[in-house]
Amino acid sequence: GLTANACVETTLREAYLRDFDVVAVTDAIAAVRPAWIDTAQAVWNQYLAVLATSADVLGWLEAATAPKALGLHHLLLETGDLDTSLAFYTQVLGFTVRVDEQFRDGRRFVSTHQGLGLVEAGTPGPGTLQHLCFRAQDVDGLAQRAADAGHEVVRGPAPGPYGWTVYVRDPDGHEVELFEEARP
Repeated sequence: GLTANACVETTLREAYLRDFDVVAVTDAIAAVRPAWIDTAQAVWNQYLAVLATSADVLGWLEAATAPKALGLHHLLLETGDLDTSLAFYTQVLGFTVRVDEQFRDGRRFVSTHQGLGLVEAGTPGPGTLQHLCFRAQDVDGLAQRAADAGHEVVRGPAPGPYGWTVYVRDPDGHEVELFEEARP
């Protein structure tokens, strides 16, 4: 009731003003009167932030520090003609070169700031690539530039699962999806 709310609000306000550990506040309230936990969480959520128990925080820390992949960093494509592919990705799609050097096996290697690596074709590996997808700016302009340069526009520009989308083919036949989140 009113007394519980007043006590919880006073405890939370004091903890916040003194910059106490939020977890300690929850645990302290639970130790005094476990029935006040729900009220404490509601008050804290309303005025300050999400309130959690020590067990919640421990679970979050364990999940945050557990071994896991964090996301896609780059993609390396083998190309039939590196210069032609490089021209497509830089001149048509606007990529910029980060590194142009010799690969570990002696082949030429180009890496872009957009996370794409290109290397001259070597021994083909297993599997196939269905398509690449990049966030883009001005999908209509990129579609026109690709068409003007003689590259196949597979479909679009049109609405797609991620936004305004076009699919084009690079010089090696890879399908490249380009999308912008908001339609112009």
